[in-house]
Amino acid sequence: MQDRQRRGARRISSPNCSPARRFLDGGGRGATTTFTQRDKGDVLVTFENEAALIGREIGADKFEVVYPKASIIAEPPVAIVNSVVDRRSSRELAKAYIDFLYSPAGQEIIAKHDLRPRDAECSEGKRRQVPADRNLLG
Repeated sequence: MQDRQRRGARRISSPNCSPARRFLDGGGRGATTTFTQRDKGDVLVTFENEAALIGREIGADKFEVVYPKASIIAEPPVAIVNSVVDRRSSRELAKAYIDFLYSPAGQEIIAKHDLRPRDAECSEGKRRQVPADRNLLG
């Protein structure tokens, strides 16, 4: 059992659970693959950028995307870890990376990959269209 948990796989054992619902993946990408390509599960709860990716890779007409009225802003964290950059002498490189992420060019790349850019000036052509009436918490 410990080996299975280390790999991120968990089994659900319930007499009311059909065989198609007995496996949960350990992460978002695996869950998306299981749902879209292995046809397991009734509903996939995922990030907005994953929904856009499914539409492009599998077909927008294959799945219905439902946006909840309220949602949590879940952004990937980015930080400079002093002990790491000091040990590797990489502080300048780490700082340059973070600066680039928030630059107009970095924000364009973020929008291109269906993530939410923080820069309001980011080109509208690359900004993903999501319902405007959502209550975003975060």
